[in-house]
Amino acid sequence: ITTYLPYLSENHLIMLHDASILELGVYSGLEDLLGKSYDWHTEFEDVAQGWKIHHRPNCCGLTFLHRVDLNEPVKMVIAG
Repeated sequence: ITTYLPYLSENHLIMLHDASILELGVYSGLEDLLGKSYDWHTEFEDVAQGWKIHHRPNCCGLTFLHRVDLNEPVKMVIAG
């Protein structure tokens, strides 16, 4: 994940699929980047290390990362 960060614009969105499958290593890479652990088999939103994270566990997992300004309030909304 960190390999691609220098190539992204300031207003980028990162989408990662299969984030709930242990064998693929997606969520271990995300936990390294975000500095914390999550239950990847449940839906959640969080803010960590300057990222707004929205994870949906459906169909092996889909995770969205948005860069946020930590000086601004972050609105968290899980849409059904």
